Amino acid sequence: MGVLLLLLIAGLVVTALGHFDTVMQTLASRDRASESLYFYYKRFTRNHSCILGPTVWNLSKVLPDDRFPGLLLSALFGYTQQLYQVQAIAYILFLATVGGIYFQSLGGRMFFPKFKLKAKRSDVRS
Repeated sequence: MGVLLLLLIAGLVVTALGHFDTVMQTLASRDRASESLYFYYKRFTRNHSCILGPTVWNLSKVLPDDRFPGLLLSALFGYTQQLYQVQAIAYILFLATVGGIYFQSLGGRMFFPKFKLKAKRSDVRS
């Protein structure tokens, strides 16, 4: 169940980055002063990404996200038919860090061990 939750949340991270990119595109297209937000589009690639970098894959012809298998994967795991570099890095980084912490906790080891404070004993002679 924990692995399923990790994949669900990692998909939410990818989806949130996609929505953030859409907001940045809208801001940049509405105001000339905000054109500097188009970091990747004008400098490195000619795709429709504003801040997400070059395309890692485009599976729109093989597995579109508006038909059955892609729709299910999109709803559950945040699958997108066009994945960008920043989304892929965020997905892998999230799974590595949070998944690593999760699997360490399953093994009985804690990533952030609790600090035990030793109480000082004062020898009081009565």
